[in-house]
Amino acid sequence: MTGKEGYDVLRLITHGQTCYISSEYVEGKILAGWLKSNPNITKEQLFSLMREIANQLSMIHKCRKKPYYQYVNPYSIVITDDGTPYFLDLEAGSNEKRLRFMQRRVVRECFLPREDAYYQRGSVKLDIYGLGKTIQYLLATAIPTPPLSGREERRFLRIISKSLNDQLRTSYQNAADIRRNIPQYKKKTEHTPAKRKRLLMAASAAVILGAAWKVKESQDFTESGGESELSDIAQEDFQQENTLMESEVQEDTVEILTRGGGEAYMDLALAYILDLEDYEKGIYYLDKIQEYATAVNLKDVAEALMGKQKEPEILEGSLFYLEEKAKEDPTGRYDRCLIRGYGLLNTEQASEEILRIGRRCLDKVSDGEETKEIQECMVTAYEKMTELYIGSGLTEKAKEICGQGIEELGGSEKLKVAYIRLMCQDKAIGRDQCAQTIQEYIVKTPKILENEGFQELMREYEIQIEGEQVWVGR
Repeated sequence: MTGKEGYDVLRLITHGQTCYISSEYVEGKILAGWLKSNPNITKEQLFSLMREIANQLSMIHKCRKKPYYQYVNPYSIVITDDGTPYFLDLEAGSNEKRLRFMQRRVVRECFLPREDAYYQRGSVKLDIYGLGKTIQYLLATAIPTPPLSGREERRFLRIISKSLNDQLRTSYQNAADIRRNIPQYKKKTEHTPAKRKRLLMAASAAVILGAAWKVKESQDFTESGGESELSDIAQEDFQQENTLMESEVQEDTVEILTRGGGEAYMDLALAYILDLEDYEKGIYYLDKIQEYATAVNLKDVAEALMGKQKEPEILEGSLFYLEEKAKEDPTGRYDRCLIRGYGLLNTEQASEEILRIGRRCLDKVSDGEETKEIQECMVTAYEKMTELYIGSGLTEKAKEICGQGIEELGGSEKLKVAYIRLMCQDKAIGRDQCAQTIQEYIVKTPKILENEGFQELMREYEIQIEGEQVWVGR
């Protein structure tokens, strides 16, 4: 006897598009207990663990006899000494006590949706929900080194939300897609624990559907002695896991949904509007705090982004009000809302506002995806202003603003094509100067050669290109 914990687990063997299952005995610990003993793990190990769990679940879904697992949660997964995860063989008699444990209310409430509150019928949809909850559990419990980056936090927010809400247009249909979306570990600059906590708590809240009833339900559970009930029915080897689940899952959920009232719902709304572009869900949470002027004005912007017709004066008024909130916000979230809102207004002033707010926001954000989004919006603003000036016959002004955009942001192909056209149209500018500018743009942006607008310019102004040599004929 080794004295180590051991379990009968599923051994999965794939052949083509089919998976075959057998059972084997391995030594290891249940994932929830393993996490309690080993919370400090490397980020690479955490990501690898998530991908392998998702991979094994996708293999189970290929089985012909039973294409689902049914009990996907941190109490049905075993971690061996080398860190390999396995799903318990729940048909093995040795796991009967574990199966009864997972059927208890405290487990079901944490890892099943309210409308399917019992492990009665298995399905791929419920497995995906359980996997999303398990990933959320891992993020809330583990302390990875280095901490998650901003991009990784937002990636997991999307993964969890798309796993738990099957009403989303982009919700997951299989576990393989979840595995592909789990980020690969890359060494990056570490982010502060405070930022990690903010994003993880936002993620915890974002995946709870029906926040109002969930708060009440969780509170009722605590008041009714749910923790002691669980302890009474659990065996000694479950006790450490029970404490972990009660403190890390139930209490974290209650905290995010009850802290600060309006602040929690505002965090949820911003997460849905900015990170998931699910404006309808964002509006749902804003409706819960309409006593706050910020929520009222942000709702106007979200409705406009969703496609609802808004009078320009109403939208401008809401954006003007949010400006004060944006100035105080160090995260840049309200700035990004303003940028998207002004992007709906096809005016010179709106484009100038996007450029002004964009420059301010770039000083606040450090995440690559957010930076790219802001810069793209600023490029679009320069493009709109150029078109507006051209349409008004202000050619010199158009050329000036177009050149400014290229200098500030590197410009888009569209901006560069517009600038080349403006130069070629100007008879006062020599053809050699036009050719030199085109040559510089080709070196910096080779893809411009494939741009339809540029190819049209080549025909119109008889532009010829041979190697590094450029000639403008007209």
